[in-house]
Amino acid sequence: MKRGLRMNISMESKNESEICILVLLIGVLVAIKNSKINIEDAEHYILNPYSVKRIEEMEFNPEITDIVIEACELDNIQRLIPNHLMSTIEDLVSRALSLLENDGQKDIGKKWID
Repeated sequence: MKRGLRMNISMESKNESEICILVLLIGVLVAIKNSKINIEDAEHYILNPYSVKRIEEMEFNPEITDIVIEACELDNIQRLIPNHLMSTIEDLVSRALSLLENDGQKDIGKKWID
């Protein structure tokens, strides 16, 4: 891969941003569940305090913020109660899908990838 290669993703509205985060969360959680990425990778991508801070600053739907915060704890669940990891992931995915179903009905503006 070339150094300095960048891809910019941008949204024009809070609704689009919420949908993007939900889609990203669902993908990351499904990838963890299917052992395609590990939790540490997911923490690097989205499940981290910086992401929570940005989502809170943008005043996202509190349910989305809660899902991200809870997903940030997957490493602790894996370490402390590993037999609950898959059910926790399934619950988070289910909740994200439910929110996506509700939010996904709104108009979407421009293409996300610039």
